[in-house]
Amino acid sequence: MSSGLTFPLEDASWACREAVAGMDWDLESIEPQRLVLRRRMMFGRDPAKVEVLLSESGPDAATVTLNGQDPW
Repeated sequence: MSSGLTFPLEDASWACREAVAGMDWDLESIEPQRLVLRRRMMFGRDPAKVEVLLSESGPDAATVTLNGQDPW
């Protein structure tokens, strides 16, 4: 899933980090244009994983792509 944001890449990265901070997910890695989140699942299953990728789509615009993995 991809979505566009109407602010520069650095601001989009900050906005995504702030959004993630309020969620009950573990931040596995943080890079300027990539965040990886995991959430432990019940009953010993592998954790769910979401990768947030940011790319510049213009001088004042960024694209956010979410790649997810659900072990269920």
